[in-house]
Amino acid sequence: MLDPEKQIGDLVRSARITDSHTLALVLREARLESGLSQRELAQRMGVRQSYIADIETGHSTKAIDRLLAFARETGLSLHAEIDRASTTTEPSP
Repeated sequence: MLDPEKQIGDLVRSARITDSHTLALVLREARLESGLSQRELAQRMGVRQSYIADIETGHSTKAIDRLLAFARETGLSLHAEIDRASTTTEPSP
């Protein structure tokens, strides 16, 4: 797990994802780095702003927890990396 003291104001560029809290932090930092507000991201994704907030604060973790359990039980390691060169700001279809 990442050190919360080092996360505030410091962009999390990459992290080994071992829990939903770490993934939530990486996703929040990716959104901030892209310059999108929660509302703008939600509009692009076709979801409510509150859903984005729930993901970023760790209140919506059921699917993430299941994914992490799947990875753990199958011997996989999940790793997230923020890489602007391979991302797009186009809305998803």
